[in-house]
Amino acid sequence: MAVKLQPGPAPVVRDRLRDRAGRSDVTAALDYLAGLAVAGLGSGTVNPVDMASLLPGGFAQPSAPSPADAVALQEYLAGLRDSSLNVPVAVGIENPATSGFTLALSPAVPGLTASNLNLSGGARVGSLSSDDGGATYAVQASLTAGQIYDLGVADAGYRLSHSPATVSVPQAQTVTATVYADVYNVTSSGTFTLLVSPAVALSASDLTFSPVATISTFSAADGGAQYSVGGLAAGTTYSLTLHKSGFTFVGSPLTVAVPQTVATAVYATVGGVSVGGFTLGLAPDPGPGAVTGMTLMLTEVGNASVTVTATVGPSVGAGQYSVTTASGLAPGVRYTFTPVLAGYAFSAATVDVPAESVATAVYSPATGGFTLASTPPATTPRRWPITSRMSSTRGRPRR
Repeated sequence: MAVKLQPGPAPVVRDRLRDRAGRSDVTAALDYLAGLAVAGLGSGTVNPVDMASLLPGGFAQPSAPSPADAVALQEYLAGLRDSSLNVPVAVGIENPATSGFTLALSPAVPGLTASNLNLSGGARVGSLSSDDGGATYAVQASLTAGQIYDLGVADAGYRLSHSPATVSVPQAQTVTATVYADVYNVTSSGTFTLLVSPAVALSASDLTFSPVATISTFSAADGGAQYSVGGLAAGTTYSLTLHKSGFTFVGSPLTVAVPQTVATAVYATVGGVSVGGFTLGLAPDPGPGAVTGMTLMLTEVGNASVTVTATVGPSVGAGQYSVTTASGLAPGVRYTFTPVLAGYAFSAATVDVPAESVATAVYSPATGGFTLASTPPATTPRRWPITSRMSSTRGRPRR
């Protein structure tokens, strides 16, 4: 609280007087400042010179004293105010955070408002409140983690030490949750299951593989406690690292060893061969869904440059499939082929195309020749001249 004492030259101290009640200079001065006694030299009055001797150097007695002046003088004489008649107050900062801090004052300074505080760096005090008479204030302000601010505190009648005070906002502490991770059910098709406990919402981008892998399938189950992952290469061992802000994955990096694909052996047989195609037998049978529509490349034995493309048609029985060609097979020619289908290893098969039988007939015999016809026609029918001599019934040539 401000006092009305005005600074001025200190008067010369003269003989101090006591009133009839025997009051000391201090008591008399306080009575005067409180309005309980009047200035004067008579009995029951206060000698202004005596009062002035009690004031700090440079202060003159107030012309219109008030109780506040008496309190200020009493506190000064008790050592609670400095020579400027201000109350010295120690300033402390507690619990700094991005949302504000606690301002501690000793002794208490009641009645402070946001206008009494000033923060550096353009930060503004939103509000402050005290529930202990001004000993501490909860100060709300928007501050930045890791920044240091200067806080100025000012109030009339108080001299606040350590002002400006330092408000050092600590760096934000990252709180991480511990998650246990493991993999199981790794298949040769490049899929596996990722287990995490407790459940965590993950995306494919939270998984990093070395060597690099492109995830083709990624789906969650059991509320994020397990994930189905696909897209790895058979026969490859990967190192899997899990990373997500706010979580620490125990077990990461994980080893994902994808087994080599084991092909199923299939024995191929051929039957019902004709120039138009044949029947393909497969044991064990991969099934129509895998076989129907498969392309076969037939290579002529002894002439590898000649190939014929054949297509596997629908099933004609258990493990039996019809095979046709667009160009047909050459009669009397042997072909070989080996079916190719992922996950299966086929034996080579041979196709022996039977030679066509030709029926012949002689037409129009004459002394000049005859006509030889074949079914099916091998060449264009034509007359053949007779160049040999006919034998006699005796076996000798006729002359």
